[in-house]
Amino acid sequence: MHQLLDAETPPDLRCIGWKQTDSCDLKAKEVPTKNRGCDQFVRGGIGGYCLMKDGDTGQEIRVMHTACDSLHPSVTLSILMVIYPKLLVSAYASIRALRAVNCTLSVELWYIESEMDIGNGASLLADIPKILQEEYGPLTLRSITDARVAGFNSKVYAITHTEFEHVLFLDADNVPVRDPSYLFSTPEFVKTGAILWPDFWHPANTIFNINEDSLLWELLDMPFTDMYEQESGQLVIDRTKSSAALRMLSLFAFHDPNLFTRYKLVHGDKDLFRLAWLKTKTPFHMIANPPGIAGTVRETKFCGMSMAQFDTDGEVLFLHRNAKKLKGGLGAKRKPDEQIWSHLQLFQYRASSSHASEKYSVHFFNGAPEFDQTQWCYGESKLAAPNFKTIAWEDTAFPHVEEKLLMYANEAVALLPTSAVEYIVQSDREEAS
Repeated sequence: MHQLLDAETPPDLRCIGWKQTDSCDLKAKEVPTKNRGCDQFVRGGIGGYCLMKDGDTGQEIRVMHTACDSLHPSVTLSILMVIYPKLLVSAYASIRALRAVNCTLSVELWYIESEMDIGNGASLLADIPKILQEEYGPLTLRSITDARVAGFNSKVYAITHTEFEHVLFLDADNVPVRDPSYLFSTPEFVKTGAILWPDFWHPANTIFNINEDSLLWELLDMPFTDMYEQESGQLVIDRTKSSAALRMLSLFAFHDPNLFTRYKLVHGDKDLFRLAWLKTKTPFHMIANPPGIAGTVRETKFCGMSMAQFDTDGEVLFLHRNAKKLKGGLGAKRKPDEQIWSHLQLFQYRASSSHASEKYSVHFFNGAPEFDQTQWCYGESKLAAPNFKTIAWEDTAFPHVEEKLLMYANEAVALLPTSAVEYIVQSDREEAS
């Protein structure tokens, strides 16, 4: 290395990647399965080196040799997200929103490698993900090449294969209204090692048939559990404390044949986490407050299109835009995104109050004629419905969050070349058909 630096012209050094070794000894052997790319996060507390190559001579050079105590041990906290073409705009907006509320946690973006290739040697990783890395990091990209992984189980794969110990998984269309980092230090997380969030549905009111008579309980050899179903748009997990549950989760997601899918026992990854924790008797904290509903009022009808999820103190923390995705105008019909959060519908009773679940009954209905016939809605359509209160968005603690999201979505689209735009639009059209 010294000879290269002493040469008359500086060397044309290019990074090949990080090579991890099998022990803390500087002369230890390489472990190829642990190697990382040049743009990936390398934690402290491990041995290895960076491999460089001189573009002029082809000579490979090892630099930045580290033993286990060469760098301060890394923080163990990170946010995980899974991206695919249609979610790139949402992911960009969500990460911009995270940084806007001063969240400095590292972010891992997981993706199925084949989904990001748009042909002719071009990749969707070259634009939005690259800008996120350069301007809104720390952020690393993690590829998934396992042929078993597709659709919802990519979330399970990311959580079970990350190297971080404490993780906040966020769906790419889920936005925090303030920095969520404090969740890792809440008594509920410290005590149990996992925080899960409830869905709209419970055994007395479910569209997914998870009730006392479901075949689910017999197939899992578990007693019926009378509680809210689980919504997996956000999860906080200590992977060490939850190791048994995570192994069960992998079995649920990747066992072939998959009985959950074959018999439609659950919907996607929804409830798999709760069931894995229950099956292994692993402790977890389920947020007490059932979800609020963010949506639009037209004439006198409320149409809920997003979930409002609470923290352990009963304050709204996440807005999950799950019924009307943020697309930046790249949907099948090329319509620009519109503001859909004019009102927030909240359950009037404390979650701990008697018979709360009997009073919490969310409806699922078509929005016509006030809304397009294709628009399905959650919540109570009447503004003065019993058990719920509906408040104007400007009266919330986060009145401008959607304006910023739409701005970030437009920023994301502006970063994309024409070929990427056409690919994403075509993907949306194929899925819509």
